Amino acid sequence: MCISAKVLYKSWEVVFFTKAPSSSESLSTNQPERRRSLLIYGADRSGTTFTTKMFAEDPQLMTVYEPLWIPIRWHNRGTWRRNVLDALKGILCCKFSGSEAGTRFLSHTLRQWYFADVKNPFVSPAFCVNKTCKDLSTDPIYADNVCLTKYKHSVTKVSERRTPDNSVSSLLPTIFLENPETDIRVIQLVRDPRGILNSRIKLKWIGDYDDPKFRDTVKRVCSNLAKNIKFGRNLNKWQDKYLEVHYKDLAGKPIETTKLMYRFAGFEMPESVLDWVVKNTSPSKDDLLKNQGARYSSVRNSTANVDKWLKESPIERIRIIEEECSETLDLLGLTKVT
Repeated sequence: MCISAKVLYKSWEVVFFTKAPSSSESLSTNQPERRRSLLIYGADRSGTTFTTKMFAEDPQLMTVYEPLWIPIRWHNRGTWRRNVLDALKGILCCKFSGSEAGTRFLSHTLRQWYFADVKNPFVSPAFCVNKTCKDLSTDPIYADNVCLTKYKHSVTKVSERRTPDNSVSSLLPTIFLENPETDIRVIQLVRDPRGILNSRIKLKWIGDYDDPKFRDTVKRVCSNLAKNIKFGRNLNKWQDKYLEVHYKDLAGKPIETTKLMYRFAGFEMPESVLDWVVKNTSPSKDDLLKNQGARYSSVRNSTANVDKWLKESPIERIRIIEEECSETLDLLGLTKVT
């Protein structure tokens, strides 16, 4: 796909760093269309699970949630980055058979390897003939063929803390360089660190401001976030393959942001996806009560959730976060409240 001049689209607190496609240029090419795939990246509690569930509603997409839970358990740090890149190549490029790690990854796909309630394509009718699912590692070429012929595109979601060095740079631009036959795009979801930390505290993943380790935890969260934002905004010749999306836009303007992500990825969006977004961001009272307290639920009143941290956070917690996250807040164009 040909690309025109760079466009910076500012919406509320986020700057979308990408380039807009030129329809006239894309029509002029005679080259065969490459497979388009999408990598979703972000810190935990930044909207990545909601976004993955949304794409998983699209039957033309092979959407794989948190595949790096698998190679991170192989306990070989010396080959970790290579295993990660090969596992992602299998999903994004339908080339599981091309590497030992890609084939090994398939041996884990018959069982749920993650905690969230996200559809597993490897146990879908596309892979399981007559409701019979087989160990795909025994026939990785079959897995490649199903990926290529039953799904138009591939999508996968990767958490920051399951990547080498907690860094998107461990994946990019290597993933672009090694897979030129696939048009891989990357969406990095970012969120106000005050919201991220408030959410993690509520889930009891971390202690609150009175915990002796709290300040160090805040430093680590914001250091990683700032590092990944700066790297994503400076991809040079690959900038057109990257889109930064703010949680506030995803929650506050879910329809518009969903359409933006589909356009960026080059996918055609079915009405069923929009219906799902509406249902999950503007739920009934009954649906809200049913999903209250569910750790990975995508059902919530999204606009009410945008700045919930401000009402729920003690002022001392906010003060510490703002002291340690000054650079990150500046990068996201956010204002301190203390």
